[in-house]
Amino acid sequence: TVTLTEDLAELLDDEARRRRTSVSAVVRQLLTEGLVGSAERPREIPWAGIVDDPGGAPARDLDEVLAREWADDIHRDRR
Repeated sequence: TVTLTEDLAELLDDEARRRRTSVSAVVRQLLTEGLVGSAERPREIPWAGIVDDPGGAPARDLDEVLAREWADDIHRDRR
């Protein structure tokens, strides 16, 4: 069960009607796209490729750099 604001519930109902599908189908698709990504728009991982940067930190310092500069992104990704 998910609780939505009235405004968001209305938007969701409108979108389901526009797509001629169920609210559940719209929610599933939006959650999948947001959490997993899609073929057209893969999920972005902000620190992907960080070790490829020739001017970046050496591998031995990577944990420290990630904790300092990417902590919010790492926390969000683990949820």
